[in-house]
Amino acid sequence: MFRSAVTATLGGIIVAVIVLAFFLGGRLQSPEQVAADAAPPSPSLVTVAAQQRALVEPVVMRGQVRAGPSFHLLPPPGSVGDTSVVTKVLVKVGTSLVEGMVPLELSGEPMITLRLPFPLWRDLSGGMKGPDVVEVQKALGRLGHQLPVSGTWDASTQRAVSRLFSARGYDAQAGDSKAAEQLSAARTAVDDAEFAWETANTTGERIMEAQRRLDSAKDELRRAEILAGPVLPLRTVLQIDQAKRKITRVGVRLGSVLSDPRAPLLELDSADPYVSATVSAEQAKLVTPGQEGVVVDEIAGKKRLSRYLRWRQKWHLGRPVWRCG
Repeated sequence: MFRSAVTATLGGIIVAVIVLAFFLGGRLQSPEQVAADAAPPSPSLVTVAAQQRALVEPVVMRGQVRAGPSFHLLPPPGSVGDTSVVTKVLVKVGTSLVEGMVPLELSGEPMITLRLPFPLWRDLSGGMKGPDVVEVQKALGRLGHQLPVSGTWDASTQRAVSRLFSARGYDAQAGDSKAAEQLSAARTAVDDAEFAWETANTTGERIMEAQRRLDSAKDELRRAEILAGPVLPLRTVLQIDQAKRKITRVGVRLGSVLSDPRAPLLELDSADPYVSATVSAEQAKLVTPGQEGVVVDEIAGKKRLSRYLRWRQKWHLGRPVWRCG
C-alpha cells in the first residue's frame, strides 16, 4: 500500500516535469544564444544609390517695389561764385548723360563729365602725382586717348587733355603765370647754351663743357614745358557715378549764376529699383546677405528668379529690413 502511494507520487512528478519541459523548452535560452540574438546582422551589399540633399525652408515675406534714389549732380568745388555764369546749356530732360559729354558751359569754359570713383579736390597740373591723376588717366583712356597710367601728370597726359578739349571745341588751359615765366627763362637758357656750343665747336675750346651746359638747359626746358603745359581745372570736371544715366531735371538755365554749392546742376534718373520687406526675428535667422531671391508679382501672376537679385540687410527702428535688387 505504501509502495503504491510512493510510486504514484513519483509518476505524477515525472509527468509534471515532462509537461513543463514541453511547454517551456522552446523559451529557455543560454546566455550565448541571447547575445547572438541581440547582435546586429552581418553587413550585406547595398544596392540602392545614396543621395545627398540640402534641406531648405523658404522664407515668404511681403514687400514693396521702390524706385532707387535719384543722383544729384552738384557743382564741382571752385565753380560757385559771382562770376560763375552759365553761358550754355547743351542738354535737356531725357538726354542720356555719357562720359566725356559737355552738358553745360560755365563762364565760357566746358564742364566735362568723367566717371570717377571720387571727386577731384585740386587742379591737376604738370608734375603732380596721386590717385586722382590715376583715375583721370583711366578716364582719358576710356575716351580713346591712349596713354600710360603712370600716376604722374606728364607730357603724354597733357597731350591727351589737350585733345580732349580740342575735340569739344575748346582750348585746354595752360599753367599759371609763374610757370609761363619759368618756361620763357628756360627757352632763353637753351638759346644761350646753343650759341655757346656753336662757338665752342668753331674755336675748338671747352667743347665738353658747352655740351654739358646745353644738355642741362634742354632738361630744364622739358620740365618747364610740363609745368606750363595743359592743366585740368577742378571746376571743369563733373563727376558721374556711372554712364548712360538719363537727365530727369535741369537745375540751371542760360544766365544762371552758381551761388549755392548744394543746388544740383542736373538730376539724373533713379538707381535700380529694389524690393523692400520687413521680416520677423525668426525669419531674419534664415536670410543672409547675398542670398538669391524670388520675386512674385501677385497681380500679374508672374514669378522671377534672377541670379542678379541679392538680399541686403538694412535696419529701421531696430528691426531688420531686407532689400532685394
